[in-house]
Amino acid sequence: MISGFKFNNLSLDDIRLFIIVYESKSYTISTIKTNTSQPTVSRRIKQLENYFDQKLFYSKNNFLYHTDFADALYKSCYNEFRNLDNLFNNLRSEKKHQEYSGTIRVQLPVIISKYLFSPHIPSFIRKYPNLNLQIIYSNSDHDLVKNKIDIAIMGKEPHLSNNLKITPLSQKIYIRLFGTNEYIEKYGNPINLEEIKNHLFLGYINEEMKIKEYFRAENKVTGEYQVLPMNSRIVTNDGEHGLIMMLSNEIIVGMIDIVAQNIEKLYDRRLVNILPDWHAKFTDYYLIENRLKNQENIELLSNFLIECFKDISSMKY
Repeated sequence: MISGFKFNNLSLDDIRLFIIVYESKSYTISTIKTNTSQPTVSRRIKQLENYFDQKLFYSKNNFLYHTDFADALYKSCYNEFRNLDNLFNNLRSEKKHQEYSGTIRVQLPVIISKYLFSPHIPSFIRKYPNLNLQIIYSNSDHDLVKNKIDIAIMGKEPHLSNNLKITPLSQKIYIRLFGTNEYIEKYGNPINLEEIKNHLFLGYINEEMKIKEYFRAENKVTGEYQVLPMNSRIVTNDGEHGLIMMLSNEIIVGMIDIVAQNIEKLYDRRLVNILPDWHAKFTDYYLIENRLKNQENIELLSNFLIECFKDISSMKY
């Protein structure tokens, strides 16, 4: 809030106090909101009344009422005061933005970053003219300290280290099966998990270059689980290429909702959520911060990434 400014011996803090008393209709509540004493509030309101030579408030049966003059004063100064208050808040915010400086080195997961973080990074960095970002897109479990990473989001929990702060990102993320309309027209739409075995679907190689032999599917309606063999004829360690394979209309691919929605927008293609009642748990993500680096910069970027990550649970297919 603005303070310390006067016009003809009238303090803007006094006008602010008047607005608080007017809206709360209580000296007691006003003392709490302004962190001051009730005699001080009463004295400053009395000073305003003397300044305008008009009564502002009166008490009746332990209730505080405002006068017609107070109504007129509130209407005339409220918007102007709020606009001025917002102006000073914006100036202070701009000054704070100028205080962040230096270079932040960040590691982000490859696919989800394309849709979750990367679209917002340019507008974020424009707010902080003295800040620079070095972004490494990787799913690998690098030695974060050795590679001078300030902050990372990873799909697996790294080895414990006194130099790292590890925070689980708690949103539940599920992978679903998708295909194109053209695929369904050519090969049909499987109606149960058993029929998936008769379709060509993409499997994945994890960061440790291992192929998962089974996957656990959950029915989101009944809570039932089924463990199925991952007998894919095509497996890859690169989900981005898997998405392009799906657009060939020849294969079913598993992906999270936010990726499916963005694929539809980017390529103007309508996807079909195959077996929509079934999904499988996707990777747990972790936010990792390097305790040896600039903590103010790291906290700033952490808060930004966490806010972006919340979008992943709000976008449902």
